[in-house]
Amino acid sequence: MSLLTLEVELDQGRVTAKGGELLPQHAKALLTILPAQNGAKRNPLEPHPDLQRVKFFEDPATPLAEDEWPEESR
Repeated sequence: MSLLTLEVELDQGRVTAKGGELLPQHAKALLTILPAQNGAKRNPLEPHPDLQRVKFFEDPATPLAEDEWPEESR
């Protein structure tokens, strides 16, 4: 089985190949929706907005106690 990767555009639910390639008549596909590019770029030094909502209940820098290590690692 050969895989094919194409850049496509969605317009009101219709999929069209962006580069003018012909899409197969019948096929199964996986679709990844990318965020719209409005020209404004996010500052890579700022935390991602979704990650700002993550709450840590323990300090991830705290080392594990002896009994917290997996059995095979002891």
